Amino acid sequence: MDNFEELIKAFEKEEKMKTKHLKKKAEKKKKTRSIKISDAKSVDSIKATLRRRIESVTSDTLKRIASHSETASTINKYRGQIRQILS
Repeated sequence: MDNFEELIKAFEKEEKMKTKHLKKKAEKKKKTRSIKISDAKSVDSIKATLRRRIESVTSDTLKRIASHSETASTINKYRGQIRQILS
C-alpha cells in the first residue's frame, strides 16, 4: 500500500511540474512577432546611439591629444574593441 501511495504522490508532483513548464511556455509564446521586432529595433537604436556618442567623444579626445601618440593609439585600440562589441 505504501508503494502505491508513493507512486500517486510522484505522479501528482510530475503533473504539477508539467503544468508549471507549460504555463511558462505559454507566457513566452504570448509575445507576438511585432513585439519581438519592436524590441529588436529598440536594441538596435540604443546601439546606434552608443556608437555615435563613443565616436564623437573619442574623435574629440584624439584631436586634443594628437601629440601623445601612445595614448592616442591606446584610445584607437579601445575604440576598435568597442565597435566590435556593438556590431
